[in-house]
Amino acid sequence: GAIEEALRRSNVNLSKPLEDTLPSWGPADLHLLIANFLRVRFPILLGLNKVDLDAAHVTRIQARYPHEPMVAIVAEAEWGLCQLRRAGKATYATNGTSFTFAPDIEAGIKAKESKLLHAMQAVAKCNAQLGMSPLTSTGVAAAINSAVALAQPLLVYPVSDLTTCLSVPMTGSSHGAVLEHCLLMKPGSSVHDVYTVLKKPPFQVLSGDYVRGECLDRSKSPVATHPLRKTDPLTASTAVVKVMTNRKSRWQQHH
Repeated sequence: GAIEEALRRSNVNLSKPLEDTLPSWGPADLHLLIANFLRVRFPILLGLNKVDLDAAHVTRIQARYPHEPMVAIVAEAEWGLCQLRRAGKATYATNGTSFTFAPDIEAGIKAKESKLLHAMQAVAKCNAQLGMSPLTSTGVAAAINSAVALAQPLLVYPVSDLTTCLSVPMTGSSHGAVLEHCLLMKPGSSVHDVYTVLKKPPFQVLSGDYVRGECLDRSKSPVATHPLRKTDPLTASTAVVKVMTNRKSRWQQHH
């Protein structure tokens, strides 16, 4: 977990009991642990914007913070392309390295083409300098993806049956496909947190109060069904879960 990782980054020997280590700590050791915990719990990515206007700040910030993850972006270009796409005046895939304007596009908008292409080229050059793939479009999606990667979400698969692994239906149907739906949960989330997500909008696929939860425990050989305590943190090995309540939802009435 985050605490263990913070202790590791603080060069604490985890093979020894903490009660043997703590008496020798001073204020600097405590401050280092707190700083490392905050970095683990709330990782930071630097988004270096407006590199199409002047990229000098990329080199300057890279030199000052050599160990910080950073991505060059041109947010205005991403916003403009998304606006044009929404209006049906451009074809653009998010994080795509190209775009096309509609044939009947106004001359004033057509004139922005070279500026948008320049923005993408500037982002590609700067991100190559930062050690990233140059295929990063305007950099915005790449920045979001890189930020999420710093704190990987827990992938949870809510199912209606642990034998068939049919997903809890999310679209109004009476049943889902095998492991069809995946929830992105915070690390350390419990089965009760999954219940809360499934009961509230936008899903609203569970009714009633929480009763109990079960999972497929993939750390066992062979894989086995395992009961979950309400507050037990889920892991990658226990992320296929079934949540039971005291009231059937509409889709459950067909089972």
